[in-house]
Amino acid sequence: MIGTPTYKIREWRAYRGLTCRTLAEKAGMFHPQIVRYEQGQNTPRPENAGRAAEALGITVFDLRQYPKPQAD
Repeated sequence: MIGTPTYKIREWRAYRGLTCRTLAEKAGMFHPQIVRYEQGQNTPRPENAGRAAEALGITVFDLRQYPKPQAD
């Protein structure tokens, strides 16, 4: 059985220096949605994961990985 995808929204948001509210605004979502995703209460639908990833400047694939600093 395939498990529910885990998205690292909180980690990426912190890495980008954004608040939950700012990420929600950039992604066109509501602040409580982001909070519930980060707390694991809900899993974003694919379209919402895509919107969050776009707002963070990454891909959905990246959103499932921990942020890694890029080499200079």
